[in-house]
Amino acid sequence: MSELINALAATAVDDYPGGIAYTYNALDALRARILVVEQGGKAFPHGDNIGAPDDAGTGKWAGILDGAGLEPGMYSWWNAIPVGLERADTVQDKAKARAYVKRAVALHDRLFVIIAVGSVAQEVVKAVGTNIKVVKSRSPLRTNNGQRDDIREAFAEARAYAYPVGLDRD
Repeated sequence: MSELINALAATAVDDYPGGIAYTYNALDALRARILVVEQGGKAFPHGDNIGAPDDAGTGKWAGILDGAGLEPGMYSWWNAIPVGLERADTVQDKAKARAYVKRAVALHDRLFVIIAVGSVAQEVVKAVGTNIKVVKSRSPLRTNNGQRDDIREAFAEARAYAYPVGLDRD
């Protein structure tokens, strides 16, 4: 199933010249109950600072994911707008992003929660108009250590909703 999300990412990159779509699908995460939609775009430059869950360059996501009790397979990851663009996000970028987020959501047949990370992701997810619970979060790449505790709490809230007590990854 991970080839489906990777194919969608490849199509998204074709629509955003110079961008890189980041998906995370460890343990076939299309079966995950949580979809993290990260802002992407110019806010996350090309290179070591994308902020992806396995990004050794920042290490900021690992503490948030681990601290919230999220394990690979519980979540999937999608950039609202591919990263590495050398320009500000446009209205057209956000319109295309809505279509891709809607398709990414449809690929996850067990989805309980979407975590929208950053203002662009929040705007795009809201415009998609899904009935799935949405948890809003700031990006840890733009915050200090104290603020990351608030972000970790948002991720923990999503984990508790998607995987209630006594229910783990399936």
